[in-house]
Amino acid sequence: VCSEGVTRLVILDNGTVNHQQYIDEVLPVALKYGNNVFGDDWMFQQDSAKPHTHKLSQEWCNDHFPELIDKDH
Repeated sequence: VCSEGVTRLVILDNGTVNHQQYIDEVLPVALKYGNNVFGDDWMFQQDSAKPHTHKLSQEWCNDHFPELIDKDH
């Protein structure tokens, strides 16, 4: 969800999402949507769910998103 609307819904088959599924299946959708709507002038924010705060998820976000509000803010 953002000021310009909502992203495409990502439906996952199993009930629990781990960090690797989040990195592989969810984050690329958010990145593509953000870049298409805002170019390179936008910021990604997530809550503190375990897949979001995992070290590898944080690294992926730092490497790919133009700006990130990380888990410590």
